[in-house]
Amino acid sequence: MVIDLDKNNHRRDIPDTPGVHGIALAPELNKGFISNGRGNNVTIFDMKTLKATGTATTEMNPDDITYDRVSSRVFAFNGHGRSRQRHGD
Repeated sequence: MVIDLDKNNHRRDIPDTPGVHGIALAPELNKGFISNGRGNNVTIFDMKTLKATGTATTEMNPDDITYDRVSSRVFAFNGHGRSRQRHGD
């Protein structure tokens, strides 16, 4: 559910976001990203229309999500997955 805070009303729903854990916004790209914990994916949506434009598959239970403006990359961190980042490779 998207709420317009200026008008204090329901603006729209973004469907197919099972188990929403977080959201990251990239205004300069006009994109938003939603981590779906039960869907094991991230929904990508248009910030103006609030329509989904795609999904990205993740490991199990994506949780925290953030957008890094410097690199123009989105990072989703899983809560219960068994994946790990190796350092020094």
